[in-house]
Amino acid sequence: MRESLKEWALYYASMGLAVFPLRPKDKRPATVNGCKAATTNKEQIAGWWDKHPDSNIGIATGRLSGGLVVIDLDIDENKGVNGYDSLKAWQRENGELQETWQSITGRGGYHLLYMSASTHKNRVGLYEGIDIRGDGGYIVAPPSIHPNGRKYEWEQGPDEIAIAQADRRVADLLNGTVSKKQEKQDFPPMEKIPEGCRTDAMVRLVGRLKGDGLADESIRAAVRSENEKLCVPPLTERELEKTVFPALSRGWQAERPYAAVTDNGKTRPVKEFKPVKAITAAELGEMDIPPITWLVRDILPVGLSMIGAPSKYFKSYMALGLCLAICRGGKFLGFDCEKHGCLYLDLESTKRRPKSRIEQITGPFDKPPGNLYIITGEQNVGRIGEGFEAQVEHQLAEHPDIKLIVVDVFQLVKKPKGRSQSDYDCDYENFKAIKQIADTHDIGLTLIHHTRKMKDPTDVFNELSGSVGVMGALDCAWVISKDDRYAAEATLHITGRDMEAQKLKIRFNKKKFQWEYIGTEEDIENQRLMFEYEQSPVVATIRKLVNQGGGHWEGSVSDLIGASKYFAGCIIYDDSRKVGKLIGKYESYLAGIDGIIYEMKKTSKKNVYIFNSTDSINSINSTDSINSISG
Repeated sequence: MRESLKEWALYYASMGLAVFPLRPKDKRPATVNGCKAATTNKEQIAGWWDKHPDSNIGIATGRLSGGLVVIDLDIDENKGVNGYDSLKAWQRENGELQETWQSITGRGGYHLLYMSASTHKNRVGLYEGIDIRGDGGYIVAPPSIHPNGRKYEWEQGPDEIAIAQADRRVADLLNGTVSKKQEKQDFPPMEKIPEGCRTDAMVRLVGRLKGDGLADESIRAAVRSENEKLCVPPLTERELEKTVFPALSRGWQAERPYAAVTDNGKTRPVKEFKPVKAITAAELGEMDIPPITWLVRDILPVGLSMIGAPSKYFKSYMALGLCLAICRGGKFLGFDCEKHGCLYLDLESTKRRPKSRIEQITGPFDKPPGNLYIITGEQNVGRIGEGFEAQVEHQLAEHPDIKLIVVDVFQLVKKPKGRSQSDYDCDYENFKAIKQIADTHDIGLTLIHHTRKMKDPTDVFNELSGSVGVMGALDCAWVISKDDRYAAEATLHITGRDMEAQKLKIRFNKKKFQWEYIGTEEDIENQRLMFEYEQSPVVATIRKLVNQGGGHWEGSVSDLIGASKYFAGCIIYDDSRKVGKLIGKYESYLAGIDGIIYEMKKTSKKNVYIFNSTDSINSINSTDSINSISG
C-alpha cells in the first residue's frame, strides 16, 4: 500500500513516468530546471523526497515520460468555465473517448492520461476549458495537495486500469479536429479455439444450433465434432457434460430458418417478412402473468442489478451480508428475504478474505450457511465472452438452488473495449450477455461497481461508472452515498423497473461488520428537523411571547430578536434574514406541535408577523357565534 508522497513518486517512476518535486501544497516546481529535471532514477527521486517529504509530485508530459499526453479539463464556476461539459459535448458529436487513467484535480477538474507515439505540444484553450499537456509540460499527480488544501485523487488510476494508447478518436480531439465515424473492421474467423475460450465457444455453438431448431442429440453430435476439429486441446467428454451440455436446458430463442436466393450467380439471404401477432389490452388483462419475484422484499427483484459506491464504502460487506441473509431467509436492512442459495464471486480476493469477513459478520459461534457458494480470484472464472458465461452455467447446473449471483467486482469480468468500439457499445455488449443469463434462469445477478468521485447533484445514479447504457440495462440499481466520506451514516438510493424508488438511511456497524437500516431519508430528516425545532431559540421566543400575550403577539423580526434577550436561554444570534427563513421553515411544526399559526403582513416600512394560538382563535370564534345567536 502506497501512503507517502515518496512511495507514490517511486511508483510512478517504476512505470516509466518521469517525476520531479513540486513545492509543498503548491503547483510550482521545487527544482531549478523545473520539469526538465524530471527523471525515473529511483536514487534521485528518493533523495528529493527524503530531504523534502512534503513535496508535491510533478509528472513531466511528452517524450520524457514515453509519450505521455494529458487532456486537462478545467472547471471554474466563478468564470463559468467547465471543461467536463465541453468534453461531453464533443463526445456527443464524435463518440466517447477510450477509458484510461483519470484523476481529479484540486480544483475539481480532470486529467485524462494517454500514451501517444505522435508528438504533442502544450495547447491552451483547445476547446472551452480544455488544455493539452505535452512536450515541455507537466501535471500535478495524486496524492499531492492543492494550494486550497484539497487532495488530488485518482478517479480511475494505476490500480484499476492501464494508461490507454491514444486511438484515432483521442488523436482527433488532441489535434482539434472532428473525428469521423470509423468503419467496423471485419476480422477473419478463428480457425483454432485456444484454451480459455473453448467452453464459451462451444456454448455459443449450442445456442446457434438450438436457434436453428436442431434436436438435442444432433446438437451433441455437432458439438463433439467441432470440439475435436477446432479446440486445442479438445475438451474431454466429462468437461463437455459438466460445462457445455447443461446449456441445452437454457431457453434459447429459436431463429427463422436460413433461406437464400440466387442473384446474378451469387447467393444472398432472403429478407423474409414474418408478421407479428398483436394482442389486445383485453387479452392482456386476461393473462395470468406472475408478479415480480423478490429476493429481498421491495428492494431487490430477480434480474440484473448493481451496487455502486466509491472505494472504501464497505460495499463488499454489503454484498456478503446480502448473500448471508438470503441464504438463511432472514432480514436484510430490515426487509424480508426469500431463502435461496447464493454464489459469491469474490474476484479481488484469495480464500482468506471471504473466510475472515464471514466470521466477522456471523460471529465465532454461528455456523456459516451451506448454501453460500464462493469462488475467489485465484480460480480465474474468465471475462465475459472468454469463459465467464460458461462458468456461470456450470455453477448453476452444479448448484440448482442458486437464485442470486454476486460479481465482486464487475471490472474484473467486464470485456475490454475493442478497437473502434464506443464505450456505449462495449457496455451494451457486456450487459446483454449477463442479462441473458439472469433472464434465462430467472435469477438475480448483482454486479459490484464503483461510482465516479465527481458528484451529480441532479441524479445520483449518473455517478455509476460507465456510459449512459449502464442504467438502461439494469433491472435494479443501488447506490451508496454520503455527505462526507467519514460520516457514519449513508443513504442507500434504490431504483428499478416496476418498483418504487426509495432512499434508505443506513449505518455501517463496525462492531458487527454489517450495514443497518435506521429509517427512510424522510423519517431521518423529520427527526433532525424536530430536534432542531425543539432546540431553536426562535421557537422558544415565539412560545413565550404568545403565552405572555394571552395567545397573541405581533411584530417584526427585529422585534422578535430584541425580545429574545429578555428570556433566559433564548437569545437569538442569527440575523433578520435568517430568522425570517426559519419562521417559514418551522410553520407546520408551530401549528402542529404548539398550536401557533402565523401570517405576515407587508407594510411600507417592514414585514409584520402576527402569531396566534389556535386556542385563542377558537375562543374568539366561539364568542362570535354566541353573540350572533343572542343578537
